[in-house]
Amino acid sequence: MKKPKNPLSLLRYCKKCGANCCKEGTPVVFPWEKEEIVDRTGKDPFKKVKNFYIIPDHPCPFLKDNLCSIEDIKPLNCKIFPASVFRGDKTIVSCPVKKLPPEFLENVKRIKKQLELAKEQWESYIKSTKKYI
Repeated sequence: MKKPKNPLSLLRYCKKCGANCCKEGTPVVFPWEKEEIVDRTGKDPFKKVKNFYIIPDHPCPFLKDNLCSIEDIKPLNCKIFPASVFRGDKTIVSCPVKKLPPEFLENVKRIKKQLELAKEQWESYIKSTKKYI
């Protein structure tokens, strides 16, 4: 029996493009995201930049056969790509997805709400690290 398509998945576009965002991009990763990824994978490819982390390696070390191998714990920045928290429903120019499906945009809105809820956690983290910066 064939598995039904996930309406929130942009996988069909990623396969066509070859996951170039994961080969060229540098996602911003929150500290708690980094911690979970390191705990679950045992890999720590992160570089600290001020109060957050990036994955400076290209391609992303979690990219396997042009697909994300940490799909269930990938960073928020990766989850909403090619949408942008700051640009609404506009997509990143280099991405082949020019018009995002409505279901995906609804998911992005939900993720943005999660980010707003995480704002308090983020602000607390910033305050606690200022003395080290």
